[in-house]
Amino acid sequence: VRARAGASAWGGEDNVIDGWIAKKKDVHARHSGRGTIQVSMAFEIISTKAKGAAGVEARLVELENTTAGQNAETHRISQQEYVTRLHRLNEDIANAWLNEDRVNALKLCVKVAKLLGDTNTGKFYPVLFVLVTEIIETVGRLVYDRILRKAE
Repeated sequence: VRARAGASAWGGEDNVIDGWIAKKKDVHARHSGRGTIQVSMAFEIISTKAKGAAGVEARLVELENTTAGQNAETHRISQQEYVTRLHRLNEDIANAWLNEDRVNALKLCVKVAKLLGDTNTGKFYPVLFVLVTEIIETVGRLVYDRILRKAE
C-alpha cells in the first residue's frame, strides 16, 4: 500500500525505481574515491575471503569471536576494496538464501545493516549507505519471492 501511495505521488512505480537507480549512481560518482577509509571491527563482516556457504559460516564465526563496541580495533582499507567486498557479500548472502541457509543469510543481513553505525568512513558514508541498502533490497526481494511462491 505504501509503495502504491508513494508511486502515485511520484508519477508511477517505475519512476520511483528509476529515480532511486539514478540517485545511487550519483552517490557513487560523487562520493567514491581512490583513498582509504578507516573501518572498525565491524569490517570483519566483509573480511572473509571464503566464498559460498563456507564464507557465510566463516563470517558468522568471525563475528561471534570479535568484541564489538567503541574499543574495537580499526583497519585501513581502500574504498574500492570495501565496495568489492560488499558486492561479494551480497552475492554470498543471496547464494546462502537460495541454498536453504536462510537463517544465516538473515543474520548476515542484520550484521550488514549494523555497518551503518560505523561513522568513521567520512565522505564514503553515502556510498556505504547505498551498498547496505542494496544488500537489504536483495534480501527483501528474496523474502518476497519466497512468500509469493508459498502463496501459489
